Amino acid sequence: MVVSWFCFLVVLALMAGYIVRLRRYCRAYRQERDAIQEGYHRALLQLEMLQPQDESTGTAAERAAPGSTLAEAH
Repeated sequence: MVVSWFCFLVVLALMAGYIVRLRRYCRAYRQERDAIQEGYHRALLQLEMLQPQDESTGTAAERAAPGSTLAEAH
């Protein structure tokens, strides 16, 4: 009985590993992932462009790098 359960679990683990491998290396999956990532970056750029640019806040890059020369000029 224990051997049958062990074999069943081994088969399930192999199937799960095979599915994970297919998802990771499949061309369509990689292309979809890259397209989603590119869209995400485009959306971030659009949101940054829509934010009001006043001198107190600056851009996101200026807020991320407080030691920059632009941030020190204010």
